[in-house]
Amino acid sequence: VSQSRYEVKEDEITKEQRSKDKAVTFGLNYGRSAYSIAQEHELNVDEVEDFINGYFDTYQSIRRYRDKCVRIARATFELKNAIGRIRHFDGYKWLYSSQWKQMLEYCESNKNKHFSLIESGMDRQAINFPVQSYASDILSRAIDRVRKEIRNQKLDAFMILDVHDCQMSDSNEKQAKKVKLIIDEKMPVTLTRKNYEMTFGADTSIEDHWVQ
Repeated sequence: VSQSRYEVKEDEITKEQRSKDKAVTFGLNYGRSAYSIAQEHELNVDEVEDFINGYFDTYQSIRRYRDKCVRIARATFELKNAIGRIRHFDGYKWLYSSQWKQMLEYCESNKNKHFSLIESGMDRQAINFPVQSYASDILSRAIDRVRKEIRNQKLDAFMILDVHDCQMSDSNEKQAKKVKLIIDEKMPVTLTRKNYEMTFGADTSIEDHWVQ
């Protein structure tokens, strides 16, 4: 994304540019607005809006995919991720019900605003679920492979913490290298779909303290 945006080679992208673009891209995956992203990361709103517009001009299939997720969730009140996990969106069902319309009658003003705020929140969840849940499922399966292999080799090691896409294992010093080899082998995964193949790797290191 940064490479095409700034029209430079990959090794010419600065750390600041990459960090800023990553913040906006992740915000988009969560269905967040330009204002919300700008507020959290102390960015210029106009700059974020320009990035978003350029992003969707370049990656039009992503916009179509997002619109499709919202359309299906609104119509069927559920979504399914790439490996079959289903999430129900009963909020839409309630939002479009007669009970909700009756509740709005008690609002003295801004009826449409109340409706739009809740609906846009549901839309963000619909956009986020297929990608975020799929990433979680991929990591969970990888962690399970590592856990089973540690048990099979009867190592004095434990998987003790996961933070987003990071995983920490604890072992005695003598077995640390063996645990690292297991993670290097079992954590990466290659996903094959109709017209593409993608490999998720794993960066590993041995440290004395988890903060490192």
